[in-house]
Amino acid sequence: MTRINTNVASLRGLRSLNKSTNLLDTSLTRLSTGLKINSGKDNPSGLIASETLRSQVSAIEQSIKNSNRASNVIATADSALGEVTNLLNQVRGLVQEGLNKGALSQDEIAANQLQIDTALSAINRISANTSFAGDKLIDGSKAFRTQSSAVDSAKLSDFQVNEAVFGSSSSITLDAT
Repeated sequence: MTRINTNVASLRGLRSLNKSTNLLDTSLTRLSTGLKINSGKDNPSGLIASETLRSQVSAIEQSIKNSNRASNVIATADSALGEVTNLLNQVRGLVQEGLNKGALSQDEIAANQLQIDTALSAINRISANTSFAGDKLIDGSKAFRTQSSAVDSAKLSDFQVNEAVFGSSSSITLDAT
């Protein structure tokens, strides 16, 4: 005769102990990470929503960093171009003064020319050395294209182009009829 002994009470106790241990592990994980959802088994749909939001927050943070960097680049270029504008205004004033040849001596004209040459050298130096994180901003090495689809070229009849070129080479193509 075969006899089978079972201890149902000890099996129930072991099951209860395992369940309590698992709950303790989950609670300790949540306490240590500070997160309610630590894995897919905690809340699968909540984890997907959480990861989607985390990804969006990361993208927004990077967009903010990019915007701040672009703002700093623009501020650097704007500062340099402001100084170039001041120098060009100085050159313009000296040229206007030089047009009055009857009132200026040859020494004054030569002094004005020296100031103009110095200002132009400063403009070249500013354009060659203005950079942000090692990237030259206004030396003519960047190619920018602006195009507006709102302008109908068939209706374009009168225009004026004012140009300032920095760098060693540049080109402009205009098609107007």
